[in-house]
Amino acid sequence: MQNIFFPTTRYPRLTRLRAAEKGPAANEGRAPRSFLEETEFRHHARVAREKESGSLPTQMARDTVILLVANPGSPLLAHADWLQRDCRYLGAVGDHAQAEVLLAGQPRTDRLLVVDLAVFVNIASDIDRLIGFRRRQPDVPVVIASTQFGCHDLSCERAAIADASLKLPASRKSTCLALNSALDNFFAKRSLIRLGG
Repeated sequence: MQNIFFPTTRYPRLTRLRAAEKGPAANEGRAPRSFLEETEFRHHARVAREKESGSLPTQMARDTVILLVANPGSPLLAHADWLQRDCRYLGAVGDHAQAEVLLAGQPRTDRLLVVDLAVFVNIASDIDRLIGFRRRQPDVPVVIASTQFGCHDLSCERAAIADASLKLPASRKSTCLALNSALDNFFAKRSLIRLGG
């Protein structure tokens, strides 16, 4: 079911009530916000607070399947406890091929693959495997993590293989920010492709 929002300008009594709640000084010099603007603002403020607190946004927490590809003892696995609480399903495997099989079996909901590059023996050929994975499963956002990165890269710079990069070891907030950025970058990229950009 789609949510439908009605601007409060169509309901002047509601607008006056909101203005009265905030007091006269709060609305001086500007028109009152519409219900839609208020709702969007609250949504973005809530998501920003959740990101800042180091947790996944509520929508992501309910729907996302996260698969970690990491060797035993990887700093990435230190985040498994809180990730497991914050997502629908969390899995951890030691091989990229195994991860691909597991993700293929998941329903087409929000899925996210987080790969510690330390699992790769030959980085050149394994990067080709990641590119191949992106071609075979274009609907799965990917985060790559490594102790060799100089810093986190939350841009689309490595878009051929990943939607965000995480320098390990990473704090909970940094990990959460990387996962959120990967999803944001992934959906922005899909929107551009859909629009023909």
